[in-house]
Amino acid sequence: MTIFPNSPEMEQTWNDLMAGLFDFVSNTQSDLDIAHNWVCDQLQIDSLLNEETLCEVDDNCWDSFYETWQSAYDGNNWWGSEIPA
Repeated sequence: MTIFPNSPEMEQTWNDLMAGLFDFVSNTQSDLDIAHNWVCDQLQIDSLLNEETLCEVDDNCWDSFYETWQSAYDGNNWWGSEIPA
């Protein structure tokens, strides 16, 4: 999935960020909220969501983020408690 078709540099940055997100979630089993906060911290933004509508700012960005989180999250956090995905 191409997120930034007109900017190869931004596309590479996003791909690197998603690789980092995968590693972060794989290692910590962070839930969706914590993963979202981690991505926003990396991008130095408040949210991937429009604050007025609570809808995704960009469907492709959100889909890429969610798919990356879901592929790394196996439902067991680091202390062994199961958390549904």
